[in-house]
Amino acid sequence: LTRCVKDIRFHTKNEMLPLQKKRTDEIDVLAGAINSMIEHISVVSAKLSHEALHDALTGLSNRRALLLTLKGYYESMLRGDPACIGLILLDLNGFKPINDTLGHAAGDAVLQDLASRFKTRCDDALHCHRLGGDEFAFVLHNACSQSLSTIAADIRVLIQQPLSYE
Repeated sequence: LTRCVKDIRFHTKNEMLPLQKKRTDEIDVLAGAINSMIEHISVVSAKLSHEALHDALTGLSNRRALLLTLKGYYESMLRGDPACIGLILLDLNGFKPINDTLGHAAGDAVLQDLASRFKTRCDDALHCHRLGGDEFAFVLHNACSQSLSTIAADIRVLIQQPLSYE
């Protein structure tokens, strides 16, 4: 058993590699069980990592992901990367009455629809994050080469499109 446990190896990304089955006795059964646990832990770990950085309602990156993104850009700039970063903060006016009059299900539907619209505007350079409630942030990498006012106008058009809710 000690020999089997010593065979557990860690990959460079802290992922455990499966044990090699070399025998057909109870140690082989144990190795199979350990391999199953390793696989399950890996799946659960990936799911938890995703949930930690994404909003459950909209699927957009969340506030924590935004802070990590901005920290990464800041550290990159400290290393001499001359990239410009643009930030657009969006707070939806008049959203509270939707929840108050039509209910939270309607408010959730509006947020999900808006998130879907925002995703259509995003690309490798522009990322959207839901900060919470009715607040969103758009981060533009290499903002010097693109106009933030054009992006803001595009976002306004997306928001102004009609929405139906049943």
